[in-house]
Amino acid sequence: MAEDIDATLVIYPPVEWGGLFQRPHHLSIGLSRYFRSVFYLQPAGLRNPGMEDIRRVRGFFSASRGSFSSRIPENLKVKTLPFLPFHGFALSEMFNAAVIDRFFAVLKMDGQTPVVFWVASPAPFLKRTCAYSGKMPIVFDWMDDYSLFEHLPHRVVSMQFDLLERAGMVFASSTQLLATARSKGAAKAFLLPNGVYPDHWNSGRRGGLRDLMGESSNILGYFGTISHWIDRDLVENVAARCPELSLVFIGPRADKGLLDKVFSLRNCFHIDKTEYSKLPVLAGDFDVCWIPFRKCNATDTINPVKVYEYLAMGKPVVAPPLKDLRGLGDVVYLAEGLDDWLRAIEKGMDERGVSGLVEQRKRAAGEYSWEGIADRAAALLRDSGLV
Repeated sequence: MAEDIDATLVIYPPVEWGGLFQRPHHLSIGLSRYFRSVFYLQPAGLRNPGMEDIRRVRGFFSASRGSFSSRIPENLKVKTLPFLPFHGFALSEMFNAAVIDRFFAVLKMDGQTPVVFWVASPAPFLKRTCAYSGKMPIVFDWMDDYSLFEHLPHRVVSMQFDLLERAGMVFASSTQLLATARSKGAAKAFLLPNGVYPDHWNSGRRGGLRDLMGESSNILGYFGTISHWIDRDLVENVAARCPELSLVFIGPRADKGLLDKVFSLRNCFHIDKTEYSKLPVLAGDFDVCWIPFRKCNATDTINPVKVYEYLAMGKPVVAPPLKDLRGLGDVVYLAEGLDDWLRAIEKGMDERGVSGLVEQRKRAAGEYSWEGIADRAAALLRDSGLV
């Protein structure tokens, strides 16, 4: 372990440890090489839970190190605090703030000081904590513009902008978020893009999908959360124009029935959430990977993790010309309009096994390793004087 920051890092993320393996998980692992200890707090969420949130509730109580445990250092601990998952009520917010303040007090009694509070979820109750009163440095890891999520309360949106001004350092996951952070008064804002563990994806494991689709199928694949940002018209048109393709989507559905028609099509298939450790086995059988996102305010601000994971497998990738993907134009086929998409998918199929291109894609992914990204974050924290 390359520990050189004599402090404890406490991370308050937007996703549970038992949920989809995302940026907060990867950064927690990477940063644990630098800090004395790292605590990943199971979050209380940003809205009141409903019946559709059973996965979220199950993830809250899942502190297992999981099948990815070989990469997780012993100084990284997942902590489940007794938060109340109710929002917009003064009493529940006061209770949750008291719970987290008590946790900070225990750390202090254990001699684990100083503490850096890494906030990646703009939960309004955090305003009531001792950390917010200036008793410890706050880092805001801005993953998404929460103003673009219609189901979230206004107070959450307000909180993210308050954090931009209050935090001692802001890390933005995309260039658009970085520009917004600076325009909103973030004194120290830096780009910290998403990344990949190349060896996890470049494992050579295959065969999980061919058993389902058949050896002769040409598979156009996607993995990740399936929600309103999927371009339904695009998927339907590609499925109709390319009946020889099997369009496979792997991940939990959060589209509220928007894509029911898509998954009723003969050549469109859905596979529910798959463990991070098993994704390469399934996705390794993709012939071409794609990111069929519609252009909207939400997608303008993202730097999709999956593009680096696709590339790490050496796969051809077809994607819309998102701002943070334009620099990958040498290894990603950028498409806008149905004819563009069809041409790019066909080109990807033709070039899927070209060894020189496969290696070029893997090299491009290697430029965005999570280890390197964590190195950059640790260096900025260390040199800033914040710690």
